Amino acid sequence: MAQEINAKPPDPENIITPDIRAHVKATATRMIGHAALQKDDFKDLCQSMYLEIIKNVPNYDATKSGFYTFACLVIKNWRSDFFTKRIAAGHDIPTVPLGSIQSQYEKTTSENSVDDYMRRLDIRTIVNSLPEIPRLVCLGFMAGLGTREISKKLGITRYYVQRVIIPYLQFRFRKENF
Repeated sequence: MAQEINAKPPDPENIITPDIRAHVKATATRMIGHAALQKDDFKDLCQSMYLEIIKNVPNYDATKSGFYTFACLVIKNWRSDFFTKRIAAGHDIPTVPLGSIQSQYEKTTSENSVDDYMRRLDIRTIVNSLPEIPRLVCLGFMAGLGTREISKKLGITRYYVQRVIIPYLQFRFRKENF
């Protein structure tokens, strides 16, 4: 007998297992301190992730993965979308602003800031040395855009971005010891 394509999702009472709860809390903890998120946001972040998991339960297919793996993927996608939307809405800035040598958001407060400043300068140098399409793709990622938005803006296929441009960017940055 063939397996059902859409297997029955877990019991509603058992959807958020202790393992999933621990993963959500770890993800929320890692998000605190980034994008102006503070300790007060911890419970809200956890609740949003729990709701996202519950909302996506109908998409769960037991033939493809275990529920924990599915939940982790849902959390990963939610986290990525969360930061992308905040950047697109102007609430946050990309990790490496490219407008100037030092952006208004960057502060010089310790010796580590010198290392950070040099790292940003190195990244800008590498990005500016890239051919046009890889440079524009890289700038899109740095601005918080996803593969879909970048490919649409540049008029190239997502396949080309994922299978050609991204490996090229990885090669170039590894070559420069990043």
